[in-house]
Amino acid sequence: RAGHTVERERTGTGTSAAEFARIRRRADAADLVVVSAYVTPREYRGSVEAGGAFATFVESLAASGKPTVVVSFGSPYLLRAFPSVGTYLLAWGPAEVSQAAAADALLGRAPIGGRLPVSLPPLHARGAGVTRPAAGAVASN
Repeated sequence: RAGHTVERERTGTGTSAAEFARIRRRADAADLVVVSAYVTPREYRGSVEAGGAFATFVESLAASGKPTVVVSFGSPYLLRAFPSVGTYLLAWGPAEVSQAAAADALLGRAPIGGRLPVSLPPLHARGAGVTRPAAGAVASN
């Protein structure tokens, strides 16, 4: 609805190397890649981080210099799997309202602000974060 062309791909634990290669070719042709990821943060159960082929894929995109944004709709710890990502947004939940809010923030229609409630060693200390007004808004103190 914002006038941008968006192409979508979905990956999961069963995504093959051939599928990742096909998605990579599409990503290489794009001006910007936005990766939305959801890993359920469950205390003392399973992993709260991305791993495997997905993490390798995202890290290779970011390390290539391709503008890459990762939006985490779950665990804040995903960033440790792809430290070359320059732009990382935490939306904190998979609900549709969180997805719409993240899209509005990335498009500049909504401000971005927040501080990490946890540390992401060795990348960011607890309390790190940014504040960015919506596009066209004037920042105030």
